[in-house]
Formats: sequence, structure tokens, C-alpha cells
Amino acid sequence: MSIQGSSPVRYAAQVPLSPLDHKIAQGGGTTSAFDTLPQRIQQSKKHKPSASERIKELTYENGYLREEIAILRGNQRGAIAFQEDVCKAVGLAGNALLQVKKAVQQVETGVQQVENSMQQKSDTQLLMDRRLLDYWEIKEPDFDLEHRIL
Repeated sequence: MSIQGSSPVRYAAQVPLSPLDHKIAQGGGTTSAFDTLPQRIQQSKKHKPSASERIKELTYENGYLREEIAILRGNQRGAIAFQEDVCKAVGLAGNALLQVKKAVQQVETGVQQVENSMQQKSDTQLLMDRRLLDYWEIKEPDFDLEHRIL
């Protein structure tokens, strides 16, 4: 947008630099993210290369863009493999959780059966104690049969 008599306002669409871009720069290379920095764009505007220089530049740029694509594809393959490993681990954890849940249910069932058995034995013992007291005609026991601790 510009107003008559004033210079146009420029909006630089800058690509954020990644750690990979910095590694490439440390190795003496460049990336498209570096090439879109405002100072690099200004440098390229000052120098108008010849057709053969431009072909060399574009060939070079094409080469490092292909290398970036290869690196990104490798990263993508690694990410996909990692995702598959995580999915397998989640599946295994889910199966283990189901097995633990079944084991807990079995233990709870066993505990309930033991409690029921103990209650039946306690009731039987109480009944036998009462019959014994009745047999001996003991009317007032000197202990509470209903609330005794086993």
C-alpha cells in the first residue's frame, strides 16, 4: 500500500530459521530460509548476475534444495517409524492393562469367595456353639457369641 508522494511499504515474508538451517550455515552452506533474509535479498538486488552466473546460482540452489528435501524425507521416515513404534507400545500397554484388569477381577472374585466361606464357617460355628449351650442347658453365656472375634 502506498500513499502518493511517499515510498511504498514493504512486507518481507521471512521464513523462520530452523536448527538445520544453522547447521548448514556452519558448514559453509546456505538454505532458502537464509536466502529470504532481508539483507540477502538486498545484496542480490545490488548485483545483477549474467545469464551464465544465474544458471550457476540456480543450479547451486537447486542442489541444496534437493539436499534439504532429502534430509526432510529422512526425518519424515524417522518420524513415521517412531510413530509406528509408539502405536505398538500403546497397543502393548493397552493389552497389559486389560490383563491386569482381568487379574484384579480374578483376585476380587477369590477374595469374595474366601470371605463368603469364612462367613459360612463362622455361621456354622455359631450355630454349633448355640446347640452345645442348649444341650448343656446353659442359658446365660458368659461371653457374646454374636460379636466374638475369630
